[in-house]
Amino acid sequence: MCLLSIACFASYGFQCNKSLGCSETLHNFELPINVAPKEETLSTGDTLWFDISASSTLVDISTGRIVDWSNASNLTSLMYFHKLSNANEFSIDAAVKFDLLPKKGTVVAYMNSSDAREIKFDEVDGRYKLLIGIVPKEKGTFRIAFSNAANVYRNGDQCSKSNFVLNFRNINQHYHLSPTYQGGNLVGGDYYFKVN
Repeated sequence: MCLLSIACFASYGFQCNKSLGCSETLHNFELPINVAPKEETLSTGDTLWFDISASSTLVDISTGRIVDWSNASNLTSLMYFHKLSNANEFSIDAAVKFDLLPKKGTVVAYMNSSDAREIKFDEVDGRYKLLIGIVPKEKGTFRIAFSNAANVYRNGDQCSKSNFVLNFRNINQHYHLSPTYQGGNLVGGDYYFKVN
């Protein structure tokens, strides 16, 4: 009985030690965001669509290698909503100032947050997809920002992890609407627009 207990304890300890090296990030990928319409100004009640569709076989932006990263279990992004204040800062939490229309992907949590919503990607036919519309309910100047997705693991393999950077590509993000913009071509996961 004593030997069986020691064997079980040793086996348990080995499994725990095996998981100690589990946090290593193996890959870094980019998911390009598209937007429609691309106009700087919307009206209340209009729908602004954010669209991501990328193969689950991706290019690692650190190494240039092609990697099959299908069956991601926790590929999500936080979508932040801020409104420009009278103090000329994007300091007003604005998630409640929009209706969300998820067509692909799921609103995982409305959280107890007035500035963010968590969105989970769908995987369909070997592609990661997100198509979400936002409908502004009031006038103002707004910034929408997508967080990167860190430590994304696959079903059946929680040790191997990858990071996903979400950026708008080849799109006018209307940075001039930001009071902190100082010129130049920027790339990021944030988008600015006005609602009249």
